[in-house]
Amino acid sequence: MEMLVTFNAEVAQARLTVLVDQPATGMGRALDMGIVEFGDPVNGLGTRSGSAFALHINCPFRLLLEGRVLVGSEDVKWLAKDAMRGFAEDDERSVYDTRAEGIDDFFSTSRPKVRKVNVSSIGDVRLELEGGLVVELFAMSSQSSEAWRFVQRYGEHYTFPVDQ
Repeated sequence: MEMLVTFNAEVAQARLTVLVDQPATGMGRALDMGIVEFGDPVNGLGTRSGSAFALHINCPFRLLLEGRVLVGSEDVKWLAKDAMRGFAEDDERSVYDTRAEGIDDFFSTSRPKVRKVNVSSIGDVRLELEGGLVVELFAMSSQSSEAWRFVQRYGEHYTFPVDQ
């Protein structure tokens, strides 16, 4: 049986360790990819700017607060109007959208810092933040398609599994 994924957890750990003491500053999504932003804004070309770092998450993930799931990747699949029995403001917004919006507001004002980073031997990621917050990513495929990407704004990107 041929292994399709190559991965060095020590390299990934070293890359993501730069997040220690960086504040979480935003949360959102692009289609079904979750995005968590970290660090201060970095000005780019023209008027574009963004946080210094970001995780772009294509695999299952969740944000926990003291053992309770605040939002997870599966929340993209169900509409807020269904969860709220028809009382949602927008018929097309998902539960993920409504929860991520509140978390984004919280992150932008409270800016909880990353305290610990752990990358497992198979590419799972656990970020422990101040206040009992935890971000977890779960590598769930043997294929070499991108599960998550660590973005250094206007700099190098690190992809799991590593581009081959």
